[in-house]
Amino acid sequence: MTKYQEIVFMQDENAEEALKILDEQGEEDAMNHLKQWDYGENEGEIYEQNPGGSNDRIYRKGDCIMTYNESLGYIGLCRIIKEENQK
Repeated sequence: MTKYQEIVFMQDENAEEALKILDEQGEEDAMNHLKQWDYGENEGEIYEQNPGGSNDRIYRKGDCIMTYNESLGYIGLCRIIKEENQK
């Protein structure tokens, strides 16, 4: 079973810098900016499904998924993880 581990979620004034990077430099640079909060696989809440909202835009690269909603002022990054028995 695939699960999702939250790396970072930002909203309102905390998300301003990341959303500005997204707007000016694109999704890949915004994702790279958010990765500075990645402290490894032992950190962050685990979810059964992608914690992004149904109206969020999604950018995926490798095992990372960035979800964002510029009109609501938030952006987040999570990692796809798999259960041990699915390797």
